[in-house]
Amino acid sequence: MTTKNVTSDKATKATNFDLNAILQASSANLTKNVKQGATLYKNEIFEGKTDKEKKAIRVKLRKHLENFVISAKQAEKNKDKIEAIKKDWIAYAKNIYVNIENIVDANAGEQKQKDVKYFLSQMS
Repeated sequence: MTTKNVTSDKATKATNFDLNAILQASSANLTKNVKQGATLYKNEIFEGKTDKEKKAIRVKLRKHLENFVISAKQAEKNKDKIEAIKKDWIAYAKNIYVNIENIVDANAGEQKQKDVKYFLSQMS
């Protein structure tokens, strides 16, 4: 009999505690990150695809971005090569990303974020 009271007390406390209201009130001035509903890639890329296909596409896109980053890093002293990469990058990024200044997931590793940030500075 006492266990019913304890569980009903827990249920009452749980209903009085509104986590969503607390999060919403405290995040009014916070920067939104990718995991809060935004997407890096344009929606057209994934239309009509299964979850498995979407995952494979995201992997390909991340690897392609990595190739751009590595190529630019290797060619950083060759202005002609950088300009060629930049031209290809802009054409590619406009077709793939919603915002070409936001091209890496918020949960990416710190080194990857630094590398991408440096790459973007080279491409601008």
